[in-house]
Order: sequence, then structure tokens, then C-alpha cells
Amino acid sequence: MQLNINPRAVVPALAGFDLEEVLNAAERLGLAKMSDEQVRNACAEASRHNPETGFLMDTAASLACSLELKERKQARYIVAENWPHTFANGAKLVTRWVLDRTTCKLVFCQTDAGKGFRASRAWDIADLTDSLVNANDMLTNPQKHAVKMEQTMPAWAGN
Repeated sequence: MQLNINPRAVVPALAGFDLEEVLNAAERLGLAKMSDEQVRNACAEASRHNPETGFLMDTAASLACSLELKERKQARYIVAENWPHTFANGAKLVTRWVLDRTTCKLVFCQTDAGKGFRASRAWDIADLTDSLVNANDMLTNPQKHAVKMEQTMPAWAGN
């Protein structure tokens, strides 16, 4: 499983921690599929101090959460302009969409049934969201797909 954390960003921040340990903590917590608020809560929990030892409860998880949030600030949106999708009803349509990595939700979605792009219906958005997040691992591994990582919404999405 590939995570949102960029190992090049992790290495300088490790300060004596094993990279594998931090990546394992990120996977164990499921950070890639959490909203920003959930990651911040996980970070707060991992950063609590153990009253007996005075050390962090889970240093690797704390570092993984912090790095995940830093990485998300660099590219908030996953953007696709011509994404083919087969919907649950069997319709094969081209879509264009913007997935917000901080909320794990589609914030813009249109389909093209041959007459140009039009606003997608609620059930189409739900179908596509399920496919992107669960079947295609878009949040955990966007690099394996023909998508762009952007900090801002594209102009065609009503930016």
C-alpha cells in the first residue's frame, strides 16, 4: 500500500527514527483515508505523553500524522479532466472531477454523455466517489493514475 507521505520529506524529519516504522504507523492508522480533522485528532492522541515515562505515547504515529498533514498542504486536490467510468447501471461515461484530499469527498463532478460536460447527479457522484476512494485507491495512491495533484481548483471547476 502506498501512502500520501513522500519519503523524501520524511527522511530529514526522522531524527533517529526508522522510516519503515513511520510508514507502518501511517498505514496502521489509515491516515490516507482520513480527513484532515481525523488526522489532527490522531496526531493529538499519538502526541500525548505517557504519565509513567514522560515520552510520547506513539512517536512514530505522531511523526506520521504531522508529515501527512504537511504533504496534504502541498496538494489539496486530486484532479481528473477525462476520467472514464462505468457506473453501477452499466453506463460508460467520461467524467471530470475534483477530489478534496482534506475531506475525502468529490467537490466537483461532471459527466459527458456525448453532449458535453454537465453536472453529475447525486447517485452518480456517490458511485464515482466509491470507485475512486475504495476500488481505485485514489487517496492512497494517486500517482498510479492519470490525474493531477493541485493546490487550487481548476478554472473549469468554477474556481
